[in-house]
Amino acid sequence: DFPQHARWKVTHKDAWIMISEQTGVAITTRGVFVPRGKQPPMGKKKLFLLLEGPSERAVKQAKQELKKIL
Repeated sequence: DFPQHARWKVTHKDAWIMISEQTGVAITTRGVFVPRGKQPPMGKKKLFLLLEGPSERAVKQAKQELKKIL
């Protein structure tokens, strides 16, 4: 779980565009926001980023770039 400001930074489109152009990885937001200490609704997952790319190496590089933003 990250603070709201950190979540905003990594879900901002400008960050995604830069990382996608560098790595070729598509970034998609999935799941629902769940407040700290609460459980997600039945059948739902907590908010997360789905990274899909041409190779495992590209996905790892995109993940590293996202961590730098945090």
